[in-house]
Amino acid sequence: MKDKKDWLANDKTLMMLVGDTHRLFGHSIHDMIAKKGISNTVHSVLFHLQFADSLTQVELVEKTHVRPSTISVALQKMEADGLITRTPSEDDQRYVKVKITEAGLAMCKEMKTYVHSLDLSLTEGIDEEELKVTKKVLRQIIEKLVLEGDAEAVDLFDYFYGEKKRKRLSWI
Repeated sequence: MKDKKDWLANDKTLMMLVGDTHRLFGHSIHDMIAKKGISNTVHSVLFHLQFADSLTQVELVEKTHVRPSTISVALQKMEADGLITRTPSEDDQRYVKVKITEAGLAMCKEMKTYVHSLDLSLTEGIDEEELKVTKKVLRQIIEKLVLEGDAEAVDLFDYFYGEKKRKRLSWI
C-alpha cells in the first residue's frame, strides 16, 4: 500500500498541484454550504447572479454547466426561499429573467466571508513573501492561458475581470 503522502510527491507538475488544491478547496466549500442546506447548484447560481443584472435560465445552464432540469428545480426552490426573483423578459416572453435578491446577496456575502476565513486559515504560518510570489506566478500563468488560450478561457477571464482588464492585463 502506498504512503498517504505519495500524492504530495515532488514530481507532481504545477498544474497537478493546482488541480489538487482546487478540488480540495472546493470540497471544503461544499462541506460548508451543505451544512447550511445549500446545494452546489444553488451556490453556483448565486455566485453567477451576483455579478449580473439578470441572467436567463439558459445563460445559467451555460455558466454553471448544470442540466436544465436541475437548474429549473433549483430556481423554483430559490424563488420560494426569497433568494431570487423571476420575471418574464420584456423583449421575448419565452425567456425569464432571473435576478438575485437582497437575501441572495446576503447569502453570497456570508459564503464569501467563509471562503476568506478558509483562505486565511490555510495560509496561516506561510511566509508572506512566499504567498506574494505564489500569487504572482499564478497570475502570470493566467495571463499566458488567456493570451494563448482558446475562446472559452478568454470568455471566462472577461466574465471575472472584464474585457478592458484583459486588453491591458495591468493587474499582473
